[in-house]
Amino acid sequence: MNITIDLKSFRADERMALSLRAIYESYGYRPYKMSKFEEYELYSSNIDFLGDGGVLTFTDVNGKLMALKPDVTLSIVKNSKGSVGTQKVHYRENVYRRNARGGSFKEMLQSGIECIGNIGTVETVEVLLLALKSLSATECSYRLDISHIGVLSSLIGDDIAGEIKDELFTCIKRKNAGGIIEIATVNDLDIKRFEALAYAVSLNGNALDVIASLKEIPYLSACEGLNELTEIITALNSLGYKENIGIDLSVVNDMNYYRSLIFRGYIDCVPEGILFGGRYDDLVKKMGRNCGALGFAVALDRLQDLAKVNYGDDNALLVYDENMSPSEIMNAADGIRKNGYSVEITSDKEKSSGFRKVFYITQNGVTEDENA
Repeated sequence: MNITIDLKSFRADERMALSLRAIYESYGYRPYKMSKFEEYELYSSNIDFLGDGGVLTFTDVNGKLMALKPDVTLSIVKNSKGSVGTQKVHYRENVYRRNARGGSFKEMLQSGIECIGNIGTVETVEVLLLALKSLSATECSYRLDISHIGVLSSLIGDDIAGEIKDELFTCIKRKNAGGIIEIATVNDLDIKRFEALAYAVSLNGNALDVIASLKEIPYLSACEGLNELTEIITALNSLGYKENIGIDLSVVNDMNYYRSLIFRGYIDCVPEGILFGGRYDDLVKKMGRNCGALGFAVALDRLQDLAKVNYGDDNALLVYDENMSPSEIMNAADGIRKNGYSVEITSDKEKSSGFRKVFYITQNGVTEDENA
């Protein structure tokens, strides 16, 4: 018997994972499968890259300290060491991270891509295009906010101490213009420069309009990062995504790894970001490969409640008499399935609520309950 799989019966995150795989593979990205465990040293030596996620560890039978994977990117970079050319991979993996809202560890399903190797404007536009297509696959209204560490660095300047820079980036993340000015005042820094920084971080709206405003800031007159943003945004606009992209310089990550593009994706059905990505060349270099790296992850676990599956549209219940043979019951269920229904079988005559159709099978054949 041929079985037709209806994707509407899948959970939202399951449907999304299948859709994303089809999208990524249509662009030449190959599937990547990692082990559930990695040696803890891989994560401990790159703990800043993981943020506040934490790491779950255990000692294996050989005495090695191992970790349940809190991240996929580190494993992909590690295993690409010694490779030549550009690697384009996609993945769907469970990771184990601390739940920022509750503080406890949680298993989280992610899907994403990594592009490691020679990355120019074309490769960058392709990755961002796939990020937009990933958001679009949710069938919700969506937006991709793009930032650039190079723009922020040009505004901050090169002579700011590390501790002050950390305070500044905390204010930038929070769009705290007053905090930025206060830091400049307390530390006797160039007020005009940091007023420009506060203004830049506050900008929002159409991406090209924001870029036009940024280009009026004197400190950005020779900023390569702003030129890169302009080229990328222009390309994405021409591909039909003008209404779905924005510039938001408050989107930042750890500067020990990210020195260029950073982006975050949102959909109107979920109250928090679901897509996170950026360019992390410094991480790749630290792990022994002198090339570029760009990728993103989609937090599929945040989509579980995106759409509740309605099992009442095409499901049926077959209530059987215990005197019937198993083969008669199975054949009767298959006959109902041929009419497009999913069929649950039971001997419980009281179980009938929640089903579109209810059937009974007895020695006299199959009958439908007209009152169900």
